[in-house]
Amino acid sequence: MNDEAVKLNQSSGTKVVANMLAWGLCAVLGVMTFPKAAAAQASTTQAPPTQGSAVVVELFTSEGCSSCPPADQLLAKLEADQPIRNVEIVALEQHVDYWNNGGWVDPFSSIAATSRQRDYAGVLSNGNAYTPQMVVDGQSEFIGSRTGQAMSVIEQAGTRKKTEVTLSTTQSAKGEKVHVSVGAIPNLSGGDTPEVWMAITE
Repeated sequence: MNDEAVKLNQSSGTKVVANMLAWGLCAVLGVMTFPKAAAAQASTTQAPPTQGSAVVVELFTSEGCSSCPPADQLLAKLEADQPIRNVEIVALEQHVDYWNNGGWVDPFSSIAATSRQRDYAGVLSNGNAYTPQMVVDGQSEFIGSRTGQAMSVIEQAGTRKKTEVTLSTTQSAKGEKVHVSVGAIPNLSGGDTPEVWMAITE
């Protein structure tokens, strides 16, 4: 479940997650399926909306962290079971690289995951980066192996209003282009600068 923000691979039927970074907090905008456009279809293919409210659950982890396997298993179970009614859990496993000096190099680790976690540490209440850390919708963090807390926080996050995101493709002689349209973003203050992030997930 390692999150790799790479180019879109439409043939695999992947899900595309778009989220917004405002004041360092990642507020979920939406998740939708992105099917491969058939040649016989019209020039624009609209992605259908997801079922339920999408909640992004990020786990900062490492193969070099002895406390992380229970959290890794919890994230995998949340993604596979989808246990909360009317909520679609989008699980992103972020492997940090600061454990690599302990003798085992995590092949999934990246400095980008470490940097993302440090950004969260600067704006979330705990103020530090650790593993296993679970971050829900960029707004709540806790020890990633706590099942009860994870269920409660994810359920609450599913009740919050989300911004509508529309993805579409346009065919042309030069190839295919992806278009992203973002609706009104709630709770923005003057000076906030939204960014749209896209991640390919399994």
